[in-house]
Amino acid sequence: RNVTGVQTCALPIYKVIKIIGSNPRSLFQVMDENKLFIEIKLNFSNSIPSFSWSVNSQGSSKWFETRTEAELEAVIECLKQLNEK
Repeated sequence: RNVTGVQTCALPIYKVIKIIGSNPRSLFQVMDENKLFIEIKLNFSNSIPSFSWSVNSQGSSKWFETRTEAELEAVIECLKQLNEK
């Protein structure tokens, strides 16, 4: 699967997924320390959920079928911002 922004992310996507899966709290601790806060947004339409995200109130206009997809996109955005610091 192609994920937007992976090319500019310092970590390969498989490592990001491994970090999230093995110990997501440590990843979020790093983000908290760097003042990067993720919000996952939920929308219900005809009883079907869709999910989006924002980092520090700057969000995506894309909606995803699963929360996991939205979380992954948000984490990638945070990693891009960490990489720019």
